[in-house]
Amino acid sequence: MELNNEILVSGDWQYRQTGEAVCSIIKYIGKNNKIEIPKNLAGFTVNEIDKDCFVDVDLKEVIVPNTLEKIGSGLFVCCKSLEKVKLEDGIVCLSDFMFQHCESLESIKIPKSIKEIGEGTFNNCINLKSVELEDGLKILSDYMFQYCESLKSIKVPKSVKKIGVGVFTYCSSLEDVELEEGLKSLSHLMFQYCLSLKTIKIPKSVKKFGEGIFRRCISLENVELENNMKTIPSLMFQHCESLKTIKIPSSVKEIEFSAFAYCTNLEKVELEEGLKRIGDKAFYNCVNLKEINIPNSVEEIGILAFEFCSKL
Repeated sequence: MELNNEILVSGDWQYRQTGEAVCSIIKYIGKNNKIEIPKNLAGFTVNEIDKDCFVDVDLKEVIVPNTLEKIGSGLFVCCKSLEKVKLEDGIVCLSDFMFQHCESLESIKIPKSIKEIGEGTFNNCINLKSVELEDGLKILSDYMFQYCESLKSIKVPKSVKKIGVGVFTYCSSLEDVELEEGLKSLSHLMFQYCLSLKTIKIPKSVKKFGEGIFRRCISLENVELENNMKTIPSLMFQHCESLKTIKIPSSVKEIEFSAFAYCTNLEKVELEEGLKRIGDKAFYNCVNLKEINIPNSVEEIGILAFEFCSKL
């Protein structure tokens, strides 16, 4: 059938027919600040919604229907009065930056039907305190919760296999993180600037570690590394100023650039036989480091690896 792309109106909604029985919402033109996005308009099933639908709309509450197959990027971006969101079970994914800068949003429940959450979906939701993630979710995309400054705890379901770059970076109130067995990797900068994080247990299933995972987690006191790591990546614990002791498992062959640099309260490091290389600036400026054993297996120590470790 031929479609003429004409913009039509039904009630408070502008829409365009996109198929024989389906349509896409273009714009909300009503005055209400508590709305339910319709599943049907003029006999057509609503399966898409445009990214500019709510520009300049002062929303407070919204229900997102399960008929939507495509959601425009940044759909609710800068809806700073949005307080309550209901996502119907049946929605498969959330778009990139969908709720970015929704500064009044305090809680969200992600239904089990959602398999993937887009990049920066909740970026800068500065008052978001509670997030409920259901088993079934597969991917947490890059910078998903960046700058969620009020988020205190998070449980990542066992169904999640991939976590993107900087997912929780600058979550300055985050204290409690639960990672389930089955997780395959920890991404670059995953917990960077999580200033309140004190302890974390890394699942045995994690085989891949990104750079700067715990960089500037200044309250981190305890971290348990499993005997499956091959490398301590660059910047992994840089500026973890509350870390006092660390035991490096025997599986680790290399400690990379600046991995523990500026850990100013680090006093004791246990290294195991099997370690081959200690990288440049690995323990740079660890001014309270008093005890470290260098195994016979170490073949190379990089430049400035122990520079300014004045108590050694």
